[in-house]
Amino acid sequence: MDNLKLAYDKAFELEDYITCIKMASKNQNFKIDLNALSNAVIKSENPYFALNYVRILKPKDKSDFEKIIIDSKNAHIASMYAVENKDDCNIQKLEEIVLNYGDAFDSADFVYNIDEANIEAHKELILKEEEGYACFLYCKKVQPVGRQLKEFERIVLESEDADLAYLFARDIYGANLAKLGEIVIEFGSNEDVIMFATLISTKMNKELGDVRDSFKECGLLGAILSSPLTNLVSIQSKLEDHIKIYGTYEDVANYLLSVDGADVFELQSIIEETNRMDLKLDIAFDPDVDLESLTTSICKNQRKPQYKVVLNDLDIEM
Repeated sequence: MDNLKLAYDKAFELEDYITCIKMASKNQNFKIDLNALSNAVIKSENPYFALNYVRILKPKDKSDFEKIIIDSKNAHIASMYAVENKDDCNIQKLEEIVLNYGDAFDSADFVYNIDEANIEAHKELILKEEEGYACFLYCKKVQPVGRQLKEFERIVLESEDADLAYLFARDIYGANLAKLGEIVIEFGSNEDVIMFATLISTKMNKELGDVRDSFKECGLLGAILSSPLTNLVSIQSKLEDHIKIYGTYEDVANYLLSVDGADVFELQSIIEETNRMDLKLDIAFDPDVDLESLTTSICKNQRKPQYKVVLNDLDIEM
């Protein structure tokens, strides 16, 4: 423990207050003068030290530390502090710093976590910077519709980010799944394509349930026309075609096993034409697979194994 005390004292002497704060949060066999540490942090006027002192040591009176953060005009730290202390801080002053000195990420983080946020002011900042992930966070919290949604969606599409397209399609009501799927096909990996196809199949199952529910009211044709099923079928077909053309045999098997509604017959045929016994056995347990056809293909691949042993320097084949 003497060594730890020496380490603390050295860190304090070097004004490494982050190390001091972390050590103060542990149970030690030596006393730490918290008054001296808090005074040193306040005297430093460093917003990062102040944020971590409040975050880790949780003082009853945070006002001096909060003042340092507000006076620093550091939007990133102000946003983090507001999110972590939203029930007990000056939200208005912290938000002013974020709006006046922050970027789209700071605004999006603030909006996503603070219910009292000035939605319109943050919206303008986020749209001005055209940052895709910030648009996603904003939309996830606010769930805009119509023309307003299209403003954010355009930025996401122009980012050409397959991961972001997936998140937007998954979490934002009214998102254009067909256009987002095109981004995934063009800029994503085969794994991204399979993940998106799985998402589409889940949404298709939900839409089919809605069609069944509205069938009695407006008839089958009316129920289908009023749902986005046609677009969903179209993009799922494109996703599957991409895997058939550009995917590895592992991708084809993975698509068959992962995506509800996949064209099992055609995907199975691709696997059957290979000598990949491992993939044939993988898909054998899918309930939609034609097991008779697959078994025939497996039997064609089976051969008597050849073992080669070396005995007294003579090669013997058995």
